[in-house]
Amino acid sequence: MRIEIFAFKAGENGPELDESKPVATVTTTQRGGVLDIVDQSRATILRRLFEQPLLVLSGGPVQTQEGEVLADTAATQAAWSPEALEELIHYKLPGHGLAARIVGH
Repeated sequence: MRIEIFAFKAGENGPELDESKPVATVTTTQRGGVLDIVDQSRATILRRLFEQPLLVLSGGPVQTQEGEVLADTAATQAAWSPEALEELIHYKLPGHGLAARIVGH
């Protein structure tokens, strides 16, 4: 899979992807992935997000087998896993002012 990451710009209906400000390209492989960073000012956050396991919180409430109700549940996703990439694209990157576009599988 190939993912292009860009900065956001102000749009008529809210923030939108700014193609004039590329930040990085991500290429996934069977064994992980490669992060090609264009905007070095974002290198630290991108490496942390993509190259380390990702803690994913799911909105609760959730009831455990013992009957306990939890407000949120958490799971750690392996770096480069499909679940981690989905979380990054839809939630984590926008939280850092970044937008992602999948351009190939």
